[in-house]
Amino acid sequence: MKLVRRSSHFILFLYRTFELAESLGNKRKKDEKSSFVICGWGEEYGRIKSIQIEDGITNVSNNAFIGMTSTDSVSLPNSVTQIGGDAFTNCTQLSSLKMSQNLKVIATSAFQATSKLTSIDLPEGLEEVNIYSNPFNQSGVTSIVIPDSLFNSGKFGTSLLTYSNITTVYCSKEKQKQCDDYIEAVKATGNAKEGLKYETYEKYGNSYLYGGKFYSSLGDIGTTNHIKKRIYTVEEANKVSHPTGNRISITYR
Repeated sequence: MKLVRRSSHFILFLYRTFELAESLGNKRKKDEKSSFVICGWGEEYGRIKSIQIEDGITNVSNNAFIGMTSTDSVSLPNSVTQIGGDAFTNCTQLSSLKMSQNLKVIATSAFQATSKLTSIDLPEGLEEVNIYSNPFNQSGVTSIVIPDSLFNSGKFGTSLLTYSNITTVYCSKEKQKQCDDYIEAVKATGNAKEGLKYETYEKYGNSYLYGGKFYSSLGDIGTTNHIKKRIYTVEEANKVSHPTGNRISITYR
């Protein structure tokens, strides 16, 4: 691990070797398997602005970065498969999160009280979200995509959408019935955000179709980050084109 000063801020790089800088003045445990991020940053809580984890880390442990009030961006490599409980709780400035696309498990309250975090990418392949507590409680997240893999595993509960600011849920057309039942169950708790609704998208090859636009990842659905295609196949054109009712007359001579 090393700290790099940039514009009077610190950027924290975490490496698998976990060679901790002596200047931090903290005693920390070193995981012998070199696969876990261990918490305990002492005075650095309020100084680290950006967290970038090197590829090879597989788990972010419980409380790993809790209370880092200056951290505004986090980048998780695709090697990360699990995020522990309260891992990023009270990271009050966190607004940019690059999520691992191989994430399997999100534990309880992982992103609690991250009020500036307005979007989060739950990747296809996610299998479990702790059923006892909403990982996005008191966050700024207002919409999420529930991937098919989570519906398939069934390892999540109504807590995913209760006591949160989430008002829109996106799910695939194939899971529409399950999504409808789930939203009704969440509303029945009495703890859902007013106006909670769901909308569906379609899988189309390696992209996703929603609202007449193609998106390259689930996390982009509903945003302005759609694929701006210049050339469409006939099938794609039929998906995104809408009849206007206008007619064109052609006269042959």
